[in-house]
Amino acid sequence: MTTAATHHSLRDCFTAIFDAAGKDPVEHIVAMTYEFEDQQLLNLLSGRPMDENFLPRRFDLKKISELAPVVIYDARKTKEANLVPHFLDLLPVKMPAFSCHHPKAYLVVTQASVQLLLGSMNLTHTGLFRNRELFHEFRWSQSETLDLGLLNDFTEILEQHHGDFESASLGAAITGLRRRISDWQKGQGEARHHLVASGYGATSGLARLGALWRELSSGARVRRVFAVSPFFDLGTGSDTFASMLVREFGELEGLHIVTDRACIGKLCKGHFAEVPKRVLHAIEEALGEEEQRRIEVANDGANRGLQLQRKLHAKLMVLCGDDGFLVYGGSANFTCKAWNGDNREMGVAWYERGSAARFIAGVEASLHAVRDNQYSLLLDAPTVFEVQDEDDYEGKPGYPDFVQSIVLEEVADSANFRFSVSGSELDRLAEYDIFWGHERLQFNAGVSVPLAASTLFARLLGGRNLCFVWKVDAECRFFLPFRHTPALFEKRDLHLHESAEDWMLYQLCIGQSGPADPDESVPGEGGEIVWSSQAFDGNREDNATIKAQRYLSLFAQLEAEFHRRAEAVGAFPVEQRQSAWKATVATPIETLAAVITRQQSGPVDHLLRVFQLGELALLARALPAEGGSGQALHGAILAKMPGDAGNPVLGQYISFCGGANVGQAL
Repeated sequence: MTTAATHHSLRDCFTAIFDAAGKDPVEHIVAMTYEFEDQQLLNLLSGRPMDENFLPRRFDLKKISELAPVVIYDARKTKEANLVPHFLDLLPVKMPAFSCHHPKAYLVVTQASVQLLLGSMNLTHTGLFRNRELFHEFRWSQSETLDLGLLNDFTEILEQHHGDFESASLGAAITGLRRRISDWQKGQGEARHHLVASGYGATSGLARLGALWRELSSGARVRRVFAVSPFFDLGTGSDTFASMLVREFGELEGLHIVTDRACIGKLCKGHFAEVPKRVLHAIEEALGEEEQRRIEVANDGANRGLQLQRKLHAKLMVLCGDDGFLVYGGSANFTCKAWNGDNREMGVAWYERGSAARFIAGVEASLHAVRDNQYSLLLDAPTVFEVQDEDDYEGKPGYPDFVQSIVLEEVADSANFRFSVSGSELDRLAEYDIFWGHERLQFNAGVSVPLAASTLFARLLGGRNLCFVWKVDAECRFFLPFRHTPALFEKRDLHLHESAEDWMLYQLCIGQSGPADPDESVPGEGGEIVWSSQAFDGNREDNATIKAQRYLSLFAQLEAEFHRRAEAVGAFPVEQRQSAWKATVATPIETLAAVITRQQSGPVDHLLRVFQLGELALLARALPAEGGSGQALHGAILAKMPGDAGNPVLGQYISFCGGANVGQAL
């Protein structure tokens, strides 16, 4: 396990993970956040530098789809997000009014390790590069098992509190975590760090923190509390978090708070309850030379020469006793909602022996807090009352809170799609003009009119939400997320490829990410990105011979690639060969067969479809395989073969592909 001392910024953490991906491939990504910005999310999922203005090519979108990452976030923070790709699994958490989904956790599971980042930063440019944030970095592997219990607790939260999404991607990540935890438990090290979660079940975050204190300090008394927070309760007196602390730990001797100078107006004397010794230290807006230099080093000089302004967003609390102290760092502000279970929060706690004075001094120095006590400047009531943060969520007039969920689904027995809305009072959909990008949708009983398959392909990047425009006030626009049905998500490979040639280009890694080709995509209206067809999709008026020649030039390379994959399966342990065959050979080839079958009909297309499926069947029959796997794959492709349409030559070719000898076929 490593801690934040290993990397000085999240940028360093993510860069290190993806730089090693060539030798240790990434298998799962799960991000838990309050909100995200599309560019930072796209960079994370693509393994790009977090500060890059990266515009993906279709190859990148297909790689993201193959990885099937999971993003769990607060549904109310859905934005227009024109760069969010389809077929990552967005899981919007719909929280009760005046509460929020507020954890910040980033899990990356590779072939050989698990890495988890827990802290205060959202997946936004501000959170990653501008705010003063706090995070903890953990890494586990076969030889690194310290604090494995924390990973187990995190996995339980995913399983117990997000399993109702029925996400295959999240389920696969959980299964992978369970397998690794089971394998690594044999060498499990000591438990030094502990997960502290709130809003997940009956035990509040403060109750969990109190239980840890009593266990680790052997029941010692909490004398003082030190806290770093940018946000505080709007109430005073018994409605403040300081009063909750007194009720949990008994009378305190001192309360020491550090916050931005600009936040002092949000505090009053009541926020300190009746604690005798009260200290308030402020962080100045202007950066000192040392902090400016440290930021430049951490970001490889990217910020050099810029006038930086940093806001406090870190959340930290220290419980101080006579012989030791307990430190918490995570997503929870110094508010009742953050700790009483209203919000969903997550952080890390650990216990240290001795005095907390040196630790606290180090925290204040790193934040450049001025050590003059500002408590005497506080009034009996706050002077600033505006809504400050996610803790103070206010409902907005016209928000369509009657909508429980929206899914994009296939229309049975057609190539079309439609949206389906679930919730109460669905007749209220008529109160809104509803758009998918710039396409206005019409709904009847919660179901939209069918949309052509090309509509989805044109929005592979962006278009991950619907815009509800309130007819009473057109300025009130709300973006509501949708998910793909499990059946549609399972077949995502089929919907990411316009043609068989397009699919082969991807499997052969032709068209990997590089400088964007201006001919590959063009901006649509209002920032939508519309993907054009590949050159290989060709002119529909080309004759069959030209199309066949072009197809064969790619298929010859594909044959060599799948022979290599089939032979590689033999190197796996016997018990893993069947799953390896399915993942690397059978499923991809069956997907290609489905792409070929889906192509539009017509006399020329029918000939090409028979020819392409026939060549694929012959490839499946020729691949080295064990236990009838190749025969089963061959049969699955033959089952998709169309009839000969009365053409004797086609009939002979189909017979040949099904096993007849060459003399009979020709």
